[in-house]
Amino acid sequence: MWESDSLKKANYLVDVAEGTKRVSTDMPIDVKTHERPPEKVMQTDVVGTNGSLTYRLNLDGFPGYGWAATYFAEIEDLRPSESRKFRLILPGHSDMSIPIVNIQENALGKYRLYQPGYPNVSLPFVLSFRFGKTSDSSMGPLLNALEVNKYLKESDGSMGGEAIASVISLNTSADWAQEGSDPCLPVPWSWLDCTSDERPTIAKIRNMVLLFKTWFLFYRYRWLDGNNLTGPIPDFSGCANLEIIHLENNQLTGEPPSSLASPPNLRELHVQNNLLSGSIPSDLLDKNIVLK
Repeated sequence: MWESDSLKKANYLVDVAEGTKRVSTDMPIDVKTHERPPEKVMQTDVVGTNGSLTYRLNLDGFPGYGWAATYFAEIEDLRPSESRKFRLILPGHSDMSIPIVNIQENALGKYRLYQPGYPNVSLPFVLSFRFGKTSDSSMGPLLNALEVNKYLKESDGSMGGEAIASVISLNTSADWAQEGSDPCLPVPWSWLDCTSDERPTIAKIRNMVLLFKTWFLFYRYRWLDGNNLTGPIPDFSGCANLEIIHLENNQLTGEPPSSLASPPNLRELHVQNNLLSGSIPSDLLDKNIVLK
């Protein structure tokens, strides 16, 4: 999600320099670089008409080490006598303030992207920086876009990721299958609750109609109540981790299977308000559990 710096939001964009002019073009921009920013973003820029572009940003999750990239494309028609040269001035990082940016020269022409990046830089929570024109430049600095990413500790992913991948693979076109690659990291999907463990696991599925048999193999708690689920209760053989099962308020049919008694640590089972028939398995009645 790319946002305009015309949106001065709390805890995001604190300040922008006066004299900042906005420019746009309908000309196609060559964005074929490593990061490939959207062409629509690169068709807009800001120019520092007073000789500088100054920003002050609040960086969520910082201080810390991160990766930053700036994106430049010359989209104004400069006369032969005009030039645009500038450099980044970042307090505390004199080594990053040395290179001079000459967009048309660096990008080998107009309407082409030049993308200098800083792969491992320590940044504060409040980031202040400036692009200032050089003494031999007739035009103020230009900026199309920038992004800052924080490095995170590598994770092995949430527990049960393979199980959810098998369900996603059968429902790739569904809206609920588009939220990301890991169900719990960096934040849980909108229809899941996850534990707060260093390597989290899915604790609850909310308001989903799924092919849910696969889901019971890995987790301790299963909430699938009120989801209009139909068909028989799945086989719980081999689901050794289950402790709590909620299947109430659905449209499940058939006789409760004897496998309901299989999970050795089961302590709660809720299957009321379904369309079940037949008898409750005797092994289930012999277990000391909350049974509804």
